[in-house]
Order: sequence, then C-alpha cells, then structure tokens
Amino acid sequence: MQKTKSFRTVLKLLFLEGALANAYVTWIGPTYLSGLAGELGASIHVVTLMISLPWVGSIGQILGIYLFEKNISVKKSTLFFAVFSRSIWLVILLLALGLGVRSLRWGIYFPAAIFSSLFGSLGDVTWLTWVRGLVRSGFQGRFWGVRQTYVMATLIGANLIAAAVVPWKPNGFYFGYAMIGILAVLCAFLSLFLLLQIPDIKIKKHPELLVPSSSVFDSIKEILKQKNYRNLLIFFALFNGMIQMVGPYFPYYFTKELKISMSQVAFWAMLANAGYFFTAGYWGKKIDQTGSPLSVLF
Repeated sequence: MQKTKSFRTVLKLLFLEGALANAYVTWIGPTYLSGLAGELGASIHVVTLMISLPWVGSIGQILGIYLFEKNISVKKSTLFFAVFSRSIWLVILLLALGLGVRSLRWGIYFPAAIFSSLFGSLGDVTWLTWVRGLVRSGFQGRFWGVRQTYVMATLIGANLIAAAVVPWKPNGFYFGYAMIGILAVLCAFLSLFLLLQIPDIKIKKHPELLVPSSSVFDSIKEILKQKNYRNLLIFFALFNGMIQMVGPYFPYYFTKELKISMSQVAFWAMLANAGYFFTAGYWGKKIDQTGSPLSVLF
C-alpha cells in the first residue's frame, strides 16, 4: 500500500513539475519573444536569429550520451544542467529590468539563448531517462496523457495571464513583458524544487535505458541501425522543420506588420491549448490499451 501511495506521490510531483516547467518555456519561448521583437520594430533578420540560434544548443542531446556511459546520477545531472540553463534567463531578466528592454541589445540575447539551450538539452536527455525509469511499462501512455492535461491546463492559464498583462506599458516601459519574464523564472525554479522531491534511479538497474557500446560514436551507430528509429528521426525532422519554418514568425508578423495586440495573439494561443487539454488524456489511455503508440500517432 505504501508503494502505491509513494508512486502516486511521485506522479503528482511529475505532473506539477511538468506544468510549471512548460509555463516557464512558454513565457520565455519564441511566441512572446517574437511578439516583443515585432512591437520593438526589430528586423526580420534579428527574429530569424532569435528563433534559430537556440537550436544550435540542442547538440547537447548528443553530448548527453557521455553521462550515461559514466553512469552518472540522472537526477543530479538533470538538476545541475537545469539550474545553469534557467539561471541564464534570470541574468537576462535582471539586465532587462535594470537597463530597460529597449536598451538591452539583442546581441546579449543570442549567446544566452545558445548556452541556455545547450544546458537545457543536456538536462532534457537525463530527465527523459529518469522519468522512463520511474514510470512502469504499460502505464506510460496514461502518464503522458495526464501530464499533458496538467501542462495544457497550465498553458491556458499562462496565455490568459499574458493576454492580460502584455499591454501594460507605463511610460513606454514594457512592464507586461517584464511581468511574464518574472513569472517564467519563478516557475522555472519552483519546478526545480519539485524535482528535488522526486527519487533518483540507478541506471545499472535499468539496462533497457542503455545501449551497450565502447564509445559515444558506437552508441550512435547502434541506435541508427534500427530502421524504426531512423524513420522516426526523418519524420520528426520533417515535422518540426515545417513548424519552425512558419510558426514562430506569426507573432512577429501580427505585432509588427498588422499591428495586432500581443494580448490578442496570446488569447489565440490559449484557444489552441484548449484542444490539447480536452484530448490528451484520451489518447494516453488509447496508447496503453492498444500497446501501439505509432498507430495512435498515425
């Protein structure tokens, strides 16, 4: 009985942590940064760099393989990299508050975005491994479905808050954007506090999480030998490529070219989140019932 209660407690912590972490990512993500850039009259070249440079840091996901070969604690690794990744945004926020948004050069943002992404992607790899070791097989579909429901409920609230506050510009100071920046950093560190409460796992007790090899390059070769995995890589490369080619530019286009309020854009984002909120739990159960995530994805 104690084990069940303990497992439920861990699940609740993971759900709440996911909700807070995604609120943080949303508020400091391309949607609001792109909208702010449009309101400030930044050029399309600046926005393109702002959107694309963080992806350079995603190379950290490959570097994460080193951590597994050294059998380093996934909990400690996740927390270590997340603290570095999120602290960078705290520094940027303090600079923006101290110097003013218009005085803060975009050049300061670019290296910050790359290094934040680098540390963040390293932490994402260890976090995913950590969660897979915590959540038993046969329950993972429901876990991700419920977690996504928590996340979407939070994002609906996050976008409603943003819609209400981003128009605040007393004396030309972008107080509304500063407010969601403060809330983002607060959520970021609250989610880290929740992660501290979650138990670690031992990699050696989960051989399914490892790829036997003698080096990182051998690990990559072993993974790429799997046809299904190669197909998945191609699918997500194409899918995410299409999204990133268009999606992040919408807020910039609406605010700069059409002069539409960012609060209205945030309201539209909230409506999109509502669709995910009502369907995530159903699809999670469907995955566990069918045992075929691929068929559900299709």
